[in-house]
Amino acid sequence: MLSLHEGRPGRDAELSAVLNNLGTCFTDLGDHEPALRHYRESLVWEPSSCATLNNMADALAHLDRHDEALDVLDRAEKIQRATCDRVSLAIGLRVRGDVLRGAGRPAEAVEAYRRALALQRLGGDQYSEAVSLTGLGDALADLGDRSEAETCWGKALHRMEHLGDESRTVGLRRRLTRA
Repeated sequence: MLSLHEGRPGRDAELSAVLNNLGTCFTDLGDHEPALRHYRESLVWEPSSCATLNNMADALAHLDRHDEALDVLDRAEKIQRATCDRVSLAIGLRVRGDVLRGAGRPAEAVEAYRRALALQRLGGDQYSEAVSLTGLGDALADLGDRSEAETCWGKALHRMEHLGDESRTVGLRRRLTRA
């Protein structure tokens, strides 16, 4: 694929997007090392792709490389703030919450999820808001605040039911019945 790209100016963003999407496919399959290779290659073609940086951080977190993931998210956040990209920043903050929770730092995760939610509410993105509410609930449960966790999961469940995401709805129901 890369050889087809040679000598075709203006295609860097397209190639970067394809490589990012391939990385996402590997991430969805739970195969994070090949995902990282694709994300790194994507960044060669478009170094300021916040979508790729956010995805890379997520894959690193799945490999328990939390410090590296946070460094990548710091890089993405600088770009997001410089470009006023609130959507990408909100996603990055949610991923930061996931990374911090995975690193055993739930109090910091709560703050990241709350910051993500504030931006998502401004943008009206109910799906992303529900995903962040789920993470926030999980982090609060880690801290022993079951009541607030249940409130977050209940709000997330309502949104996911409205949006028709059955797999996330099932997961949220499980959380609520265990609570």
